[in-house]
Amino acid sequence: MTTIREATRDDLTTLLAIQTVSLDSTWPDLLHAGIDGPPLALVAGRPPVGYALAIPGDPAYLAELAVAPDHRGSGHGSALLAAVVDRVGESELRLTTRADATRARRFYERHGFAVAERLSCHYDGDDGLLFVRQPDADSSSTASESASDESPDAASGSSSDSGRS
Repeated sequence: MTTIREATRDDLTTLLAIQTVSLDSTWPDLLHAGIDGPPLALVAGRPPVGYALAIPGDPAYLAELAVAPDHRGSGHGSALLAAVVDRVGESELRLTTRADATRARRFYERHGFAVAERLSCHYDGDDGLLFVRQPDADSSSTASESASDESPDAASGSSSDSGRS
C-alpha cells in the first residue's frame, strides 16, 4: 500500500531528482513553490518515490504527476491521483498532456478523466490535450486498478509520454 503525505522541504532534493528523470522539460520553481504552498504537493512513500503537484481552486489543476522510473507500475501514480482528487473535493480537476502521450491518456481515462479539448501547438509546436474530471466521476476504478497501475512516466508534466500541464 502506498502512503501519501504532504511534501516537506526535506523531500525537495528527491522530488527535483524525480522531476529531472521523469520530465522532458522541468520547472523546478513550480516544485519549490509547491512545497511552501499554495500549490498542493503530495508525495508517495518515505523517502518519496513520486509526487503530485496540484493547484487548488474551482477548477483545480494537476500541474505534475511523476513517479521515479524504478517505481512505476506499482500503484503509486494511482494513489497520488486519488489523493489529489480527494483533496480537491467537489472541484472539477483539469490537466494537460501531450496529444501523443498514449500511456498518459489511458491512465487518465481509466481514472475518470475525459478529453475536453485538443490544444493546437500547446507544447513547443506539439499538440496537447486538456483532460477534465468532474467531481462526481466514478472513483471506484482508481482504487480497483491501482495494483495494475500503468502510471505514465510523468502523467502531467513534460515527459516523453506526456506534457507540461
